Amino acid sequence: MEPLRLLILLTAPCSNIFLPKSIRFNGKLFFRIPSNETLIPFFFSSFFKCVGLTCKRFSDALQHKKFSKNWILNFSERYSTQFSVPIHSFANCNRLFPAVILHCAQIDDYSSEDFWIYYGENINELQFLSGLLRKEEFVNVVKYTKNLECLKIEANNMFKNWAINKFSYERRVVLQKCTHISLARNNVLSIDIFEYMMATSPNIRSIDLSNCLQLMNPPERNRFLDFVLAFLRTNMKQIQSLDFSNTVTDDLFLDNLGRIDLQLKELHLTYMGSTKNSNYGLPVLIRNQPTLEKFDLTASPSVNDIVVRLICSHMTNMRILLLKKCHNLTDNGVREIAKLLHLEVK
Repeated sequence: MEPLRLLILLTAPCSNIFLPKSIRFNGKLFFRIPSNETLIPFFFSSFFKCVGLTCKRFSDALQHKKFSKNWILNFSERYSTQFSVPIHSFANCNRLFPAVILHCAQIDDYSSEDFWIYYGENINELQFLSGLLRKEEFVNVVKYTKNLECLKIEANNMFKNWAINKFSYERRVVLQKCTHISLARNNVLSIDIFEYMMATSPNIRSIDLSNCLQLMNPPERNRFLDFVLAFLRTNMKQIQSLDFSNTVTDDLFLDNLGRIDLQLKELHLTYMGSTKNSNYGLPVLIRNQPTLEKFDLTASPSVNDIVVRLICSHMTNMRILLLKKCHNLTDNGVREIAKLLHLEVK
C-alpha cells in the first residue's frame, strides 16, 4: 500500500507538498501498481484516477520556480538510438534544468545542440563525470551556459586528448558567474589545462583538486603544484575554498601555501608530513589562516595532538573540524577541541 499512499499524498494541493531538495532523472520513470489481484476490484478505477491526478499535480509543481531550481537532470546512459524520440520530447519541454550531470562519452549521444541553446542560460551547475570529452565538445556546450556558477570535470583521463593552443585565435569561453571549478579525480593534469580552465572563470572562488595527480611522477607533480601556488598568489584576494583531499602534497607545498596571504573559509587536506619543525609546513599554514571556518583533515595519518592544539589556538573562528580516521590523535588532543567556541555540533 505504500505506493498508493504516496500517490494520494501527491494529489494534495501543491502548497502542502514537501518538495525534495533534488531529483535525479536517469531516463526512466516507473509507477508501481500493487500486484495483489484481490485489491484491484476495490479501487481499480479510482487508483488510475489518482495516477492521472498525480501526474497533473507533478506537472504543475514542475512549473514552480522554487521546485524547478532543485532539479538534477542526470544522463547516465546512451539513449540516442532506442529512446531518441522521448528524450527529445523531454528535453524540449517547458522546464528549467539548473543542474545537469553528464555520464556519456560524447555530447551528441543524448541531445542536440538545441537543448543547450534553449536551456543553457538556466543551467547553474554542470558536471562531466565520465568519458573522453574533446575540447571542441566542451566549448560547444559551455558557450551557451552564460549563467553557470559551478563547473565539475571529474572524469579520469577526461583531458587525455586535449591540446591547448595558446594563440589568440583559439576558441575560448569565459564564464563570468562561475565561482567553483572541480578537476577532481583526474590522475593526469597539465599546467596548460589548469591554466585554460582557470581562465574560463575570472571570478573563481573555490577550486577542487582532490584525488588528483596520482599517476604523475614527483618532478612533474611538483611543477604542477608550483604553478597552482603561483596562481593562488595572483588571485589570493578572491580564493575562499581549496580542496586537496587525497592529493599528494608535501611540507614544502604546505609551507609555501601558508605564506600566501589567503583569506580562506574552507580547506580540505590529507596531511602526510611532519610536525617536528613548528616553523615549517602545516604549522605555518595553520598560523596564517585565522579566518578558516571549515577544516577537513579526514584520513590524515600525520595529524596528532600538536596539530589539533595549533588549530585550537590560531583558528578561533572554526565552525566545522573533520578529524575522522586520524589514528594518531589521542584523548589529549580531543580535549583541546573544547577551546573552539564557535564549533558546530551535529
